[in-house]
Amino acid sequence: IDVMCGAAFLGNAFDLGAGGLRLAPPPVEARNARNFRSFRNAEAAYQALKCWHMSQQYTEVSADDALAIAQRHTRRVDPNFGGLGGPWQAMWSVLRSKFS
Repeated sequence: IDVMCGAAFLGNAFDLGAGGLRLAPPPVEARNARNFRSFRNAEAAYQALKCWHMSQQYTEVSADDALAIAQRHTRRVDPNFGGLGGPWQAMWSVLRSKFS
């Protein structure tokens, strides 16, 4: 489908290049330049929201590598995704950033 439609960029694993997606978790007070991270793909950004204190590990990895890192840290997962509320809200935040 990606080849036929030319829509690979819509996938969460699509490599946006270095710094292709910038994201910071709430609260708004914490959204200063120091708290933003850049990611190569949406999957890495989403996985980083599960454990923002370790988000630097996700900034330059592929989607597959991001999933592998997340699987190693399942005990440290923040169920509120960095204050966003849950998985749906976290993905919405990632996609808003990706397509803004």
